[in-house]
Amino acid sequence: MRTLLTIILVIYTTTIYSQKLSQINFNFTGAEQFYNLCNKEAVTDGDIENMLNMECYRNMFGYLVNNWGKNYNKELYDNIFKTCFIPNKHSLKPENSNHKWILNYISKLKNNPEKIKRYIETIKPHLDQEIILKRTFSYLPKSTKEDTVNIYFVVGLNQGCASEHGVFIDNYRATDEYKIKRYTLPWIAHESHHYYRSQFNKTDNQINDKHPELFQAFYWLETEGFAEMAGSIHKDFIGYINSKKNRNQIYRDFSKNIDSINITLTKYFKDECSGKDILNVLSPPGKRNIYHETGHLMAYYIESAFGRDVLIKQIGKPIEFVLMYNLAANKLNQSDSIPVFDSFVTDKLIALIT
Repeated sequence: MRTLLTIILVIYTTTIYSQKLSQINFNFTGAEQFYNLCNKEAVTDGDIENMLNMECYRNMFGYLVNNWGKNYNKELYDNIFKTCFIPNKHSLKPENSNHKWILNYISKLKNNPEKIKRYIETIKPHLDQEIILKRTFSYLPKSTKEDTVNIYFVVGLNQGCASEHGVFIDNYRATDEYKIKRYTLPWIAHESHHYYRSQFNKTDNQINDKHPELFQAFYWLETEGFAEMAGSIHKDFIGYINSKKNRNQIYRDFSKNIDSINITLTKYFKDECSGKDILNVLSPPGKRNIYHETGHLMAYYIESAFGRDVLIKQIGKPIEFVLMYNLAANKLNQSDSIPVFDSFVTDKLIALIT
């Protein structure tokens, strides 16, 4: 335990987070052009091609190819949009369930374009970049470079994501003021955190070369843990996880997740399973991933035990993030019951970073 503390527990006497004078550029052109096409009597191939050549969609394709795979490119979306808007001329046969899912999603939005219009009209007056940036930078190091982040509202993802080119938002469910403030603004802060946090990506080539899946799994836990902390309303989150209604189920699910990760890591370090098995625990094929809520609680416990300064020190250090969680859980277990990784696993992880 003393060795682990020496390696990663550095307590700062000064605050290492602050709100920067960054700016947000809200770009609705992608969603608005989609809406315009939905209301056009006769859409042409050229209309689709012009829309997909817009800056927001070009940047979106860059993200998709790098993160979803080379098949999720402009050509795919060109075929999907043309199939939706010009079915008498184009007919895409989806190669897999994901392609089919994208096609169905875009088709549903095309048949209900007023949903997009209502969303844009409702959200624009409430896009308070001061609130968004305050949340985003509350969980970033003071050294974060000031920048202007582009928030692109597009069609074709049905989720939010971020790349070096900006943040992409595609979720038009929240069409009233309460939901916009309660869910959409925190969600934008979550994705904006991913954008700014990318400055601190620190890939240890030696670890990544030998244990790429392990590093990827811990990267998911760390990045989503921080983004969830930035996006959540802290006092509400504390109330939510400690309420009588939710507490038992949340702790039961969290304990199950940590135990599953611990068991798989034990097998991995004993050469009884592959790195792919680690990824499958966090992102089970065909099921909802667990790294958002698991990483969120891990980050929350680190802050609860050692303060926000120590938590932020773990940005860009996925393995140290997991080890620091274990220290936090052991400390908090004096008055609570929080799952921990066993010493065999933590010793192996310490060996990777020393």
